[in-house]
Amino acid sequence: MSDPYQSDAFIPPGKPVDEAPSLSASADDGLGNILLSDAGLGILLQRAKQNVASGKELASFLRKRAQLEEEHARGLQRLYRQTQENLRKPEVKQQSFSRQVISALQVHDKLVENSLSFVNQLHEMVDEIDKMAKTTHATRKQLKETGLRSERNVVDADKEAEKSKAKYESICEEYDRTLALKANDVTAKKSNKTFGFKSSKSGSQLVKHEEETRSRAESADREYKEKVRIAHDMREELLYQLRPRLARQFQDLISESDSTMSFQLQKYGFLQEALLLNHGVSVAPVEPRQNGQGLRNILSDIQDEEDFVEYVTGSSSKASVPQRSEVQYEAHASLHSPAAPENPTFGVHLRQLTQSEGTAVPHVVIQCCTAVDKFGLDVQGIYRLSGTASQIQKIKNMFDEDAENVVLNSPDDFFGDINGVTGALKSFFRELPDPLFTNTLYPEFIQAAKIDDDVQRRDALHAVVNKLPDPNYGILRYLCFHLHRVQQNEAANKMPITNLAIVFGPTLMGSGGAVADMGWQCRVVETILSYCYDIFESE
Repeated sequence: MSDPYQSDAFIPPGKPVDEAPSLSASADDGLGNILLSDAGLGILLQRAKQNVASGKELASFLRKRAQLEEEHARGLQRLYRQTQENLRKPEVKQQSFSRQVISALQVHDKLVENSLSFVNQLHEMVDEIDKMAKTTHATRKQLKETGLRSERNVVDADKEAEKSKAKYESICEEYDRTLALKANDVTAKKSNKTFGFKSSKSGSQLVKHEEETRSRAESADREYKEKVRIAHDMREELLYQLRPRLARQFQDLISESDSTMSFQLQKYGFLQEALLLNHGVSVAPVEPRQNGQGLRNILSDIQDEEDFVEYVTGSSSKASVPQRSEVQYEAHASLHSPAAPENPTFGVHLRQLTQSEGTAVPHVVIQCCTAVDKFGLDVQGIYRLSGTASQIQKIKNMFDEDAENVVLNSPDDFFGDINGVTGALKSFFRELPDPLFTNTLYPEFIQAAKIDDDVQRRDALHAVVNKLPDPNYGILRYLCFHLHRVQQNEAANKMPITNLAIVFGPTLMGSGGAVADMGWQCRVVETILSYCYDIFESE
């Protein structure tokens, strides 16, 4: 920022150019005279005070604006995710209807990201404006004290000069009376008459008193001249040095705060425009091939007739067909009902599964997490997006039929659908007869989640985690470290801990809890993921 003070600025009359700090070159003599007058300090103080109040008001508005935007974004996020879950339920139409509506809802994830980015920018602006207001207030206070002290010193010097003047005049009057008495005494001696008041002192005493009074008058005269000189010098310093310097410092302070607020206001306008533009591009991309189809195109791809045919055809395969004899009917059922696997993976108690496989962590958990570590850490929406139901079922069948020989080392091993792998892993935890966090410990987890203090909540959850059965504990530890690696790549996959907690909260804690507990379930998982290396540090 350029210096607002130039060499050809207003200079108080009668003072050389090289001795007076200059004011703004853009200010005319009238403005300079006002700022350097007795009222100038009060005017500048009031203006600086207005800037502080304006900054606080602007920061308050931006803070509330950010709060409203964040509440709206979080509410939208909860709504569309809950709707996604509901659309996957069997009582809702599936096929292209469910698929396309879910895809359309995922557009809202971009809207939420836009809004939360906007919120973060607003918080940064609030911090900058608060900092400016505090700095301006502190500097104003310091300059005020300096200015008032300088003004007060000049007033005190004037008073001292007035006191010296009064003392000087009083002694001079006394000296005049002494001279009059002396003259009266001399005249009386010559004429043997007394005129006016008769002095009680003799002639020699009057002479001595005259000399003393004159000496005092001369001393008072010197003191009076010195006080007047000091008062004059201090006023000169105030008018030609202190006031111009303070005026310049105040103008610098006011200009700096003006610039800060002006910049932040322009930035707010830019961010508001960017938010709306980003929302528009998210809903209707300019380049659909690169940025997605857009909301309208996604929803227009719902194929109702094809969905109906697929539903009826699929339902007919499940319907029982009447046979002529009971024996034929049973034979027909056996042909169409696959035999149950001998050693299933899904829907089995964890203790039974780990004992059967002879491992601390089931094979399905290890293989699915390994596949995601290799091929899914940079996939946007990993774990939030689900693969197709058919692909998920194929992967589940692979583990149910022969889990020990399933190896997901390449995309071909899971049909090129990494979201199918994550869907199978989530399905494994959802189908457990007793959730990973167990129904027994569920109330303790929820109660610990309700603790506001982060450290106390972490310690409380740590204590409950330690109560888990050994298989549950080992699997949770393995899964938490895996999900920690996922969130480390959130810049690419857009899956921070909060998103992972929303996905895995109900999945790991079970759906048997009250709907009101959903937020606490997510908080349990979020806290454990945030402090996984503290909770499992001894392992």
